[in-house]
Amino acid sequence: MSRRVAVLIGVSAAGGGLAPLPGVVNGIAEFAAWARSQEFDVVEVTDFDGAPVHTDRVYGAVARAVRGDDLERLFVYFAGHGVTLGQGLDLWLLNNVHDNPNQAINVSLSARHAKRCGVPHVAFFADACRSPAGRQLLDLGGISIFPQRRGATNTQLDQFYATTSGDPSFEKAPDGVAESAFGIFTRCLMAGLRGEDDRAVAEVPGGKMPRAVLARSLRSYLDQSVRLLADEQIGVDQTPECIPVSDWQPHVLAWLPAAAPLPPPDVPLDLGSAGPPMLGFRFGRPPGTLESVPGGDVGFGDQRARLVRLQQRAAGTVGQLAARYGASLGRGRFETATGLTVIGAEVDLQAARDIGADAFVEGGHGHVRGRDTRHTQVALVPLLLPAGLRWAGAAILPGYTGTLTVDEDGVEHIEYLPTTAPSSLSTEQLRDVIRWAAAGARLGTFDPDVDDPLLQAALHRDHNPTLTLLSAYHYDRIGAVDAVEDLLIQLLRARRSVPLDLLLLADVTPDQARRLAGSSADPGPALVAPLFPLRAAGWALVEAADWLPVDQLVEARRQLAPSPWTTFRELPAQLLDALAGHLAPAHRSFTHEGSPG
Repeated sequence: MSRRVAVLIGVSAAGGGLAPLPGVVNGIAEFAAWARSQEFDVVEVTDFDGAPVHTDRVYGAVARAVRGDDLERLFVYFAGHGVTLGQGLDLWLLNNVHDNPNQAINVSLSARHAKRCGVPHVAFFADACRSPAGRQLLDLGGISIFPQRRGATNTQLDQFYATTSGDPSFEKAPDGVAESAFGIFTRCLMAGLRGEDDRAVAEVPGGKMPRAVLARSLRSYLDQSVRLLADEQIGVDQTPECIPVSDWQPHVLAWLPAAAPLPPPDVPLDLGSAGPPMLGFRFGRPPGTLESVPGGDVGFGDQRARLVRLQQRAAGTVGQLAARYGASLGRGRFETATGLTVIGAEVDLQAARDIGADAFVEGGHGHVRGRDTRHTQVALVPLLLPAGLRWAGAAILPGYTGTLTVDEDGVEHIEYLPTTAPSSLSTEQLRDVIRWAAAGARLGTFDPDVDDPLLQAALHRDHNPTLTLLSAYHYDRIGAVDAVEDLLIQLLRARRSVPLDLLLLADVTPDQARRLAGSSADPGPALVAPLFPLRAAGWALVEAADWLPVDQLVEARRQLAPSPWTTFRELPAQLLDALAGHLAPAHRSFTHEGSPG
């Protein structure tokens, strides 16, 4: 008989100055009760009895669960504190993390290993912040809670996170009573998994039961209900990040019996006193029908108006980001030179020159120019920020100019525009496509498969480096490994520079990448950076690439600033020299002569 296991991780008192989280206790209890009702074996790893939650306990629970070939479903629920070291590089914090930086779970690496574990269906549910790590947590390491193995079965991994990367999640203690505290996300999650809202449920003809909660239907429900409840209870906009991958059968999240018929509109709803109140609203109900929402009954019209307001606010945020990414350059003659321009920060010219870069100021902006126009070059750009000196880890690409948009933490956007490579779009069209894609990627809404001819031309015909990177990470999030490989093959066959990120996401070595593309790609083009990924999320993958200098990369990862694109806080001389490689062209055994095109 196939097994189902739910591993529940609850850290209510991480210590080290982090606030206690009383809602964690209730969240674990609710999830455990639901899991048992769905015939899961429940393993709880919590600090409720005073025993600290450490990585060995969590890893042991997961490793024991995946051992053997009879596990069909593994759900992991975490409630506690979390941080991000860069967009897509998340950590869940365990007890005593301030004394031992390894007492944290590397979520991104765990997800990577989960996709290979051989269990047909895995799901992550996390009610935790994804805020930038504070100074006292900057040296976090973190481990994967899944063993490194390659199962014969293709694993479908669903991921449901309480908030988008960079943002907090919230608890609410009604009337200040800690024993009644609940996480906004968990309260909505449990109502959805229990099938208390039609948006989370689908009819399943011929299924084990008449109805089921599916990953995609749960996302539709959570996208609205979490935002509504957070606005109602706390007055904030908490937007979850849900990444559904699994098919409807056999990988359902929960089976449900047939629904009771709805009462006529003129009969008052009897919500009863058993169980938690129902959440959200149903667009299918008659206008004016009331449903129970924690904190009070709210009419359909009011909820819809609040949802529209929240959606308009989110759209405004995307627009603001896009406008920022489209800031004026003022490059002058630099527009035709291979190199990088920095917007939003000054370049420490002397520090740049000390490591061999050609750095100067023109048009009011700092520039770092490439000296070798024939090959991709590593670029470490020293930035003068209020928090101190930062090093932007980028690449100087032959045939392109790059623009780094910087905020107080580091690089939030890199835009590559062609100078010698042919393009199907005008410069303004291309910049418009890139900035809106980057703004959407920042909030988790970018979809490279959208029916937009300008985007498709820039991505698949012109192979724009920025759009290729954003698309590869999107495909990795949704488990579309074949799509990542397709992007890699396109670059190789077009003889374009290949970001190291794509090799990590596709889980291939340079030699394997050549074989994927066929002999027409030999010799292959240069890697963007021989020692580090350009996007912060890629740093979760470096330990799995044994053909890279892993020890150096792990040491460098501890210096990451909380920004979407790779930015280092401090780099000791030895590490700086190793990463920069004296700004030499990338990996000579994987290079080609001439500009792309």
